[in-house]
Amino acid sequence: MVLRPSISPKCAKPTFVVPEYVKKILDASAVAKGTWRPRLRLVGNDVPSVDIAIVCCNEDLSVILDTVRAALNTDWPSDRIRIIVSDDGAQKSVARGVQRLQEQYPNSHLFYTARQRTPANSHKAGNLNHVLEYTARLPGGQAPFIAGLDADMIPARHWLRAQLPHLLGDPKMAFTCPPSCFYNVPMDDPLSQSLFVFHKFEETIKDGAGIAWCTGSGWVMRRTALAEIGGFPSQSLTEDILCGNLLIGRDWRSAYVKEELQWGLVPETYSAHIRQRTRWSTGGFQAGLIMKLGLYGDLSGGLTGWQRAYTFWYLVHNATAILKTLDVIKTLVMLLAGWPVVMYTGTEQLIALVRVASAVHALLFVRQCLMAYVCGYGASCRELLCAHFLNPYYAVNHCKTFLLPKWLGGYPNAFFAKFRSTGSLPDELHERSRLRRASLRERLRSIMIKDGGSFHLCIALALVAGIMSNLKTASNLHGLASRDAFLYLLPRVLWVTTLWPTYTVAFFQPFYYAICPPTMPDRELLLHRDAAGVAYPTQRAKNPKSPVRGLGIELVNTVSELWAIVLLLWFW
Repeated sequence: MVLRPSISPKCAKPTFVVPEYVKKILDASAVAKGTWRPRLRLVGNDVPSVDIAIVCCNEDLSVILDTVRAALNTDWPSDRIRIIVSDDGAQKSVARGVQRLQEQYPNSHLFYTARQRTPANSHKAGNLNHVLEYTARLPGGQAPFIAGLDADMIPARHWLRAQLPHLLGDPKMAFTCPPSCFYNVPMDDPLSQSLFVFHKFEETIKDGAGIAWCTGSGWVMRRTALAEIGGFPSQSLTEDILCGNLLIGRDWRSAYVKEELQWGLVPETYSAHIRQRTRWSTGGFQAGLIMKLGLYGDLSGGLTGWQRAYTFWYLVHNATAILKTLDVIKTLVMLLAGWPVVMYTGTEQLIALVRVASAVHALLFVRQCLMAYVCGYGASCRELLCAHFLNPYYAVNHCKTFLLPKWLGGYPNAFFAKFRSTGSLPDELHERSRLRRASLRERLRSIMIKDGGSFHLCIALALVAGIMSNLKTASNLHGLASRDAFLYLLPRVLWVTTLWPTYTVAFFQPFYYAICPPTMPDRELLLHRDAAGVAYPTQRAKNPKSPVRGLGIELVNTVSELWAIVLLLWFW
């Protein structure tokens, strides 16, 4: 029997995967290089002065003060450290709280400031630049190094001693940055908020390639390097990433200090989570355009070829959300239409394609196993799952920011840095509180209607309908138990690299989260306080949570890989 495709080659568009394979080649080359950063410690009291900026904007008072207390408890000579709480919310309660801590720690150098905000500087970069100006007016002027903490990030006592050695040992080192760890990640991490893959795998490899990012909190920066780029840039929602890229583009170096040196809070609502991730994606897109994708221009003049490749990939990666969303639609249309996902002219050609696709899929699974060794198998699977259902949110925001005119809902300026801090967003549903959780009806209204989860549910149900339609067609034409039915389904539903199983599970995720949200204890129960009131996360709160529930993305991924091996052995 000769099998022929039911559509023309023009209709069988390839999945947008070229950048993904380029990234895998880059990762392999970085791993082969084998250059990993050692752990260092600065000992003694002969240390440089450091200014610590704690920027806040309407976060909860207790969260802010816990960060300030931990910063005051830093293992560093008190005469070599100044802590500046820069409050964009200008809250009287924060000012009073800092004043009480000044009285409790009379020998410390703790300061409170609230700037005059204007529409032109109403962003985090403006707050950080205000700290630079404020410290210049303090006795002794600016310290040679400045460090930054988000309002919810509790630093470890040794966080400066772990980072300064890298800066002191290399005069061209512009900044160091540790991973952002979290102590309120729920069991199973259904929204992949732990960032395990990014911090344990991606950032480690990027550091080996000389392109470590500044990722928002816990960083320590050389003041002279920062002055060279004119302070913190205000053209992007992710001022940290753009700042780091600008410094590296000026031939400065960066270091990723892979130690758990700070612990913060993930957003506790679905709405806040998608807003945070959308800001990161759009900010990365903005940074990519400003840096001209790291390929040319004065801002990228100091990049090496390897750095240009990584900069290009990560910045382009943020721009592919629209294409990836269209790929979901393409997969859905092809399923509903019964079109094959590959082009072939006969059985022999189909079998040859199966061999190649299965072998590639099996090799990619080997790479995922290496990633799982570093960050955990469940985390690596859930990261992929959540990336898929977040892409439509990214795509809509990218269209509003860069494509649509204002009269169609677009933003007036594509390069802006103003955003509302995640910690200041209201939690009206208390999704993760067993006692205060809103009703199922209210959660469904918020997540499925207000936050657009109904779109995801419709896509998931349509994918299921497409699968059932193909099974019905195969049954009507050949009978499901026949070899002909298998050969009919193979290039449609059973193709080894098809993404419909992952898409289906991913797009059910908002609905599943709405009806089965995770439960977390109150923040105070996740902390241990000493006699002075300094709080640090408990060991249990810091430990990774084992996956015990969910929609089974790990199972889907495992079955997919086993299916690739079965097909490879069967048709070889």
